[in-house]
Amino acid sequence: MFWVCCAPSTFERDIESKKTQDDALLDKAVSFYAKMDAATAAQSINQLETKVAVSILMRMKEKQAADVLSNIPPDQSAKLIAEIAKKK
Repeated sequence: MFWVCCAPSTFERDIESKKTQDDALLDKAVSFYAKMDAATAAQSINQLETKVAVSILMRMKEKQAADVLSNIPPDQSAKLIAEIAKKK
């Protein structure tokens, strides 16, 4: 069996490329939400899958994320904060 230890495979490059694209799209979404008022952003973020909402909130400035979370119902914001705490 022949192993190439150091060269990344096409599969690995594809995964890295996809991750880079996903990061760019996530950064774009964060930029949109950062420009909204907190109440509107909260309504929208509250409709997202938890994983996506957490990713967006974690990339926002802390004050912006706190403002958004304060406009999400307490039970939902508690879930999101718990998920954020798990990631840190």
